[in-house]
Amino acid sequence: MTERVLRTSMRVLLGLLGVIAFGAGAVTALSEFRALRDGSALVPTLLAGVVCVVAAVGGVLLMRGALRGRLTVRRPGHRPPIL
Repeated sequence: MTERVLRTSMRVLLGLLGVIAFGAGAVTALSEFRALRDGSALVPTLLAGVVCVVAAVGGVLLMRGALRGRLTVRRPGHRPPIL
């Protein structure tokens, strides 16, 4: 995996996407866990909450990359086709 240096425009875009993903994930996860406390079905509510937490963590990673100015990417390389 290699690191790419980000220009200002890409840093702003990644920061904005990170803030949106973190905000949406955190708000939705909190509402799901509140619904769980109020008596919703256990398994679907927990799964939805966990997915939202994962989205929020992804937003934090995007914001961190935007603040650092570097992002780790994998080389798309020469792989054989799937089909």
